[in-house]
Amino acid sequence: MIDAGTYVPQPMIIRHLIFLSFHGRLFSKYDLQLRELFTMTQWLKPGTRLACRLAQTACISALLAAALSGCNEDKTPAAGSTFDVPAVKTVVTTDLPKEEQPVKGSVTPVAGTESEKLPQTGGGLAIPLPTKAGRFTEVAPDTGGGATFSSTPAYLYDLGNIVVKSGGRNLASSRDDSTFIERVSGWVRYPREAISLLAPKRRYPIIIFQHGMGEFQSYKGYDYLAEELATHGYVVISVDGDYNNALGDPAGNSRGQLILGTLDLLRQIDKNGQIDANGRPGAFDLLQGKLDFTRIGIMGHSRGGQGISNAIKYNQTRAGSDQDDLKGALIKYSEILKGIAPDDLKYGMTEPISMYFGWHFNQDEPKIGALILKRNYPDLFDAVIPAVEFASAVKATLDPDVDLEKGTLGGISTEPVEVTPAVEPIPASIDDAKFDAAVAKYNLSYAAVRETELPYEFKGAFMLAPTDFSGNLGINNVPLVNLLPSCDGDMSNLQGAVAYDHNRFALKTDTAPRYQIFVEGANHDFYNRQWGDDGSGKYCDLTRKDSVRLSRPNQERNGLFIINSFMRYHVGEEQKFAAYWNGTAQLPEAACEEGNKTCDERTMLTVQKSDYRRKLIQRFAQVDSLKSNQLGGANAFSGFDADGLVRCDMSLGGGVTSVCSSTQLPEFRYAGSGGRGFLSVADHAELSWSKPDATITTDLSGISTKGMDSLTFRIAVVWPMGQEVKVTLTDSSGKTATVTASDYSDALYNTPALKAVSGPKKDDPSKDIPMTDRTDDALWAKSVPQLMNMVAIPLKAFEGVDTNNLKELKLVFPKESGKVAITDIELQNLGREKPSQKLAKQ
Repeated sequence: MIDAGTYVPQPMIIRHLIFLSFHGRLFSKYDLQLRELFTMTQWLKPGTRLACRLAQTACISALLAAALSGCNEDKTPAAGSTFDVPAVKTVVTTDLPKEEQPVKGSVTPVAGTESEKLPQTGGGLAIPLPTKAGRFTEVAPDTGGGATFSSTPAYLYDLGNIVVKSGGRNLASSRDDSTFIERVSGWVRYPREAISLLAPKRRYPIIIFQHGMGEFQSYKGYDYLAEELATHGYVVISVDGDYNNALGDPAGNSRGQLILGTLDLLRQIDKNGQIDANGRPGAFDLLQGKLDFTRIGIMGHSRGGQGISNAIKYNQTRAGSDQDDLKGALIKYSEILKGIAPDDLKYGMTEPISMYFGWHFNQDEPKIGALILKRNYPDLFDAVIPAVEFASAVKATLDPDVDLEKGTLGGISTEPVEVTPAVEPIPASIDDAKFDAAVAKYNLSYAAVRETELPYEFKGAFMLAPTDFSGNLGINNVPLVNLLPSCDGDMSNLQGAVAYDHNRFALKTDTAPRYQIFVEGANHDFYNRQWGDDGSGKYCDLTRKDSVRLSRPNQERNGLFIINSFMRYHVGEEQKFAAYWNGTAQLPEAACEEGNKTCDERTMLTVQKSDYRRKLIQRFAQVDSLKSNQLGGANAFSGFDADGLVRCDMSLGGGVTSVCSSTQLPEFRYAGSGGRGFLSVADHAELSWSKPDATITTDLSGISTKGMDSLTFRIAVVWPMGQEVKVTLTDSSGKTATVTASDYSDALYNTPALKAVSGPKKDDPSKDIPMTDRTDDALWAKSVPQLMNMVAIPLKAFEGVDTNNLKELKLVFPKESGKVAITDIELQNLGREKPSQKLAKQ
């Protein structure tokens, strides 16, 4: 800081101004010229550098003089700065259609969210490993290093309200859907200024986070992810779904509509800007013309995961609402409110709107929707004109003994006389003038209906410990990952495994990969800083000796890498993360527990490539799959128990019961809630044996591995804690090569553990895991979740075999007894020869 009145030599001033310019903080109109002048002289020959330096100084002085001549007392920033606050002005919009106006709303900085430390500009690079025949080709780069921007603080935004529809409790029908109103609010972070010459000069990719059924204001809980992404050039929105939580909406329809509705408003901001209630530009206005709608990533946690699956589906053909839906809901809700008990009405008008609010009313969606609308949007109810009920004509019968004229007995008539006419019923209706005024007051928009909005280009979808109440079928043309925490105490049945299995194989025209990540020791809640600590039985108890559980800081370290590297690879097309998402890179130290250099035993990554990057050998989907493979070759099974060979179909929809070729052994039945047992639903073979060396042999019919680099299969160890597989390839000339699967995967042992690298167990693998369960681990063999995870073996590991003409694949189980489920035996291109693919979507 240079104090006023202090004499400072001119060269120092010039150096200081140049420094600021190089860091993007001053003279945005001139900084490019300054940087170019500075850079040019770095490459001159020593003998000519002095003369050019003098010329450079003169040029810089002229540029600085021009810049300084623009300084004035009103402190108006120079035009063209990346994120300078624009000059205050009133925007007149009354003559334009709403969709052509700036978006109205408030955007305010959140106290205490300014970054406490400078972004890490160094690091963030992969570390090559010496051999491509080993398990890994490199150590993945950490996501914190290589930052190119500083981040804004978190901003609390409120862009009005959106009318959406829930999916009701009957997930197969729309008859019980409810219309209600969601706030379009949450937190946003975005790049503030470039701090590196490597900062990309492009529009900013967009990342949307959606929380699930959790604590009040759960949208705040992902700010540690958002801040890091913003320092790498991403705009990150964390949407507020508290009203969703109150309503429930197990199908996640309204959550999907909220994501798309938020993007609709962002698209309008990118085109027309954003203003506050006084017509002045707000913080979102700085993003006008800077958002990249060709690169969008979405992440949903828990029920938010179901929401992103619906956002993908509705992206092509919207399922929204209109003013007639809202008018109908207001009339319906007016009647519902009449029947709510006074104590419940008081609760509904005063308690925070969160999941607890919904639980109080037993997730009665119509009642909850009525209370939320009455509480927050009372002027809408003022527009309801109550119904007029039917009333019979009122008639009087004259007493024949009364003379009305004379007041004496002796009536003049015995017929009834009509006194009051009948009233015909009039249904409730809406006062359009009051309705329109309320819509304007509450800044209401509607979730778009079909054929009214262009689809968005989702480049990545991350389902974080998601719910799957309806099967989540048909998530197509988007790279998709399901993260499953082994100690999930909320979604203990790991419903995301169902979503992965249902979507792992897509149409041939769909080039997007699918991923399943199983994180040992992670729980449901620690990925969100607003949430507590869900438990999942004694095995995951943090207090027990040698607990597998990750602490909150360590789980955040792991989640920060996995979530942000996925977004940066698939959405931002940052190729340095390609190897990890191809399954060929080791986790970086920054993703491991504090003090640990490596931790790959914590994270099982399963990769399913698209049709043109795989050759499927067997997935056990066909009725005759036990007899023949996908190539038409014969299968043979030897050494298995008489009842130990079963083929099961994949269950569809929200159900989890498979149809099998014969009776399942009890250990293979879907474990359900509690998370203790087998939880995958993909078509598969179930194998059981009681003596060593049970064997699967499949005829490869001379298949060529051209274009492929890995042999992969998925396996779940169902009993005991670990199993080994000896994998043998034989070519058409009879040459064979055998590798040990556990040398290339941690999926064969059901708790995080490492094989010995020296000593007796290294010398005698039969005494080491997975051939021998550790004593303490054996106690928990029936207490762990079991999923079919991927084993990937590089083809180069099968030395001496002609992989362009393969005759046979053999899988041998050397342990004395066991039970496993197996599927998806295939050849894949995991990019081992060229880890950085040209297109992230591959």
